Amino acid sequence: MNFKDRARQHTAGCEVIANRTKIETDKVIALYPEGITVSDFDFLKSKNGGQYVVIAFEEDPKSYFNGGKILTEMFEDIISEFPDIQTARDEYSIAPEEQKVKLKLSHARSNSTGNKYTKVEIID
Repeated sequence: MNFKDRARQHTAGCEVIANRTKIETDKVIALYPEGITVSDFDFLKSKNGGQYVVIAFEEDPKSYFNGGKILTEMFEDIISEFPDIQTARDEYSIAPEEQKVKLKLSHARSNSTGNKYTKVEIID
């Protein structure tokens, strides 16, 4: 057993972010305007007691990003079909490529409030 690696598992919070660097959503939008393919996902607890999704993606295997409300709700819905998060992640990892979630992220503004948000599109 490698004690250092085992200790890192507890400080990283989840497997998705272990040995990866956080990338800001704005940078994902700028670097991958044609979209990304989700390779793995998990949830972290937020300071207010809720949770948010963290996403790893095929186009940059050494990075992950934090999902906002739309992506968190999307992945909460996906895992609701499984007995637990680990089963969902395991099934996702062996899913055929055509069933993988491909996302296109972009900046948008709300028509009603003018607030900026990240638009999420599912692409084929």
